[in-house]
Amino acid sequence: MKIGILTYHRSNNYGALLQGLALREVLVRLGHHVTFIDYWPSYHRHMYALFSITWLMFLKGTKCKLNYIKRCFNYYASRKARKEKFDLFITKQIEPYTSSTNETYDVIVHGSDQIWRKQPEIYKYNPVYFGKHKIKAKKKVSYAASMGILPKKEYDKTIIKGYLSNLDHISVRESSLQRMLYDQGFSNVFLNLDPTLLLPMDYWVNQFELKSDNDSYALYYKIQDSFDMIELHRYTKSRGLKLIVIHSQARCAETKENITTADPQRFLQLIYGAKMVFTSSFHGLAFSLIFHKPFYASFTKNSDRASSLMKLCGLDDHLLVPYSMIPSYGDAINYLGVDNVLNELKDLSIKNLEKSVSFKNEEE
Repeated sequence: MKIGILTYHRSNNYGALLQGLALREVLVRLGHHVTFIDYWPSYHRHMYALFSITWLMFLKGTKCKLNYIKRCFNYYASRKARKEKFDLFITKQIEPYTSSTNETYDVIVHGSDQIWRKQPEIYKYNPVYFGKHKIKAKKKVSYAASMGILPKKEYDKTIIKGYLSNLDHISVRESSLQRMLYDQGFSNVFLNLDPTLLLPMDYWVNQFELKSDNDSYALYYKIQDSFDMIELHRYTKSRGLKLIVIHSQARCAETKENITTADPQRFLQLIYGAKMVFTSSFHGLAFSLIFHKPFYASFTKNSDRASSLMKLCGLDDHLLVPYSMIPSYGDAINYLGVDNVLNELKDLSIKNLEKSVSFKNEEE
């Protein structure tokens, strides 16, 4: 079948690109012809521009506008280097598999990632990512879609309920979102793994030519400021490790200890080579699990998807309160048990994905 994926396929974001590649790979392995539908609205383009007057106007408040201007000019070199590396990665890994919004598809898969969030760029939900669009398809489904922060206002919930009526099959990533949709009257909402977790470690190692690293370092993937840096340095030093921080944006100068311009391939290499990982990112957590790394995760906000996954894996004690002391049991993860759980969830998720894109009678 001809399947199109609607997701954040051109985002300068590690998790967004890697989950998109993973979902495509899984669908290809299921025997389908799969492309990324090249929908990339102007507000996304302005968001990742080196400087955009339009984006500046999007931002609310004088303080936010001034911070944006300072960031653009103070770290221009790092931001430019980062963008160039992401653009090259997208050119090689994404663009060969893109297709037009004017084509006709058998199935459109919406997801994964936080495509259902209230888009911070336009301060509202984008109906396209919910299946409310004019792209021609026989069937529209979601896979492991996420909202990030759940809506509290009934007005927003009503909008979402209307948008979701466009989908023939709904799959989400967080149990909290699943419960919210149940409360809204959606009886068949499936909870599935993020696409990155559907592929084995060997795929990532071979696809991106990852190598073992003799350098003894711990890695902190900093997307939120949720770990105390003094505590991190104390903890890693006590284990004979140096600390490397990889940032989600170029908001400081690049150094050997502060990585701001890495492309997704180097992001994977840094996690793969680390002796231990600290993360305030869901996909930092996901790849720590995939690569069997000792890790701790901590979030100042938007922790539902991480806590859902860690609870399923029996790793609740590795989700730390922000800025707390780091426990001494960080190296003790039973990955045999974790893999058993993840493999069972992976099989269920792939079966659900396969069923969702099928045109066979679902009772068969």
